[in-house]
Amino acid sequence: MPILGVDLDGVIADLIGFFILAEAAETKKIYNYRNFNNFRFTDNLDSDTANKWSLWLQDPVKILQMLPYSESVYALKYMDAASWHIYIITSRQEHLEDATRMWLINHGVPFNKLFLVSDKKSLIDQTDYYVDDKIENVAIKTPSKTFLMRRPWNREHWNSYPSIKSLWELLEKKK
Repeated sequence: MPILGVDLDGVIADLIGFFILAEAAETKKIYNYRNFNNFRFTDNLDSDTANKWSLWLQDPVKILQMLPYSESVYALKYMDAASWHIYIITSRQEHLEDATRMWLINHGVPFNKLFLVSDKKSLIDQTDYYVDDKIENVAIKTPSKTFLMRRPWNREHWNSYPSIKSLWELLEKKK
């Protein structure tokens, strides 16, 4: 039974999509998803909006409003049915654990364990495969088992590290 470690925000939860929709609902201002071309997404924003979005990341009510990447949820359901162990490894703060667990359950995301940690390295080392959208976490382990989830904000690294467009691709690479 393989163990998959998977990041939450940017791999399973559509963090940027949530911010864009919430901002549009609140202010009617429209942002283009593809313009968020580095992990420090707030670089694309004025300081008031950047501060507001950063605060939303700490708000359990806002966390529950995020939408998942549906292809990630379906792939995880398939992996779960195929007896994979799924570890959700996120750097969300501990006070968000209940909201995060509720979000996962509400969206039908299968998982065996949920970890909210500031340093992912020791947990990544316990997995057979690990997927993250943040290059710093992908570079931790051997490239053959660690994959960068391709997102607009990490495109400059797509050819530097093993990368996938979806969790389905990981299943293909495993064969």
